[in-house]
Amino acid sequence: SKGPSAAEFLFLPRISAEILPDNQVTFRLRAPNATEVLLNGDWPKGRGVPMTKDSEGIWSVTVGPL
Repeated sequence: SKGPSAAEFLFLPRISAEILPDNQVTFRLRAPNATEVLLNGDWPKGRGVPMTKDSEGIWSVTVGPL
């Protein structure tokens, strides 16, 4: 399988983790139809962390430093 086309890729849910210089981590998820997104991770206070939705349907939250 060669994977999704470029057009299909635009509509796939995407998660990215960006490690910042101060060891905080920003998580992002494309979910334009979601009404709530919670992040769960294996670190102190890492359960049920609410994410914020932007105008393009990308949810994000910055946590840490981890």
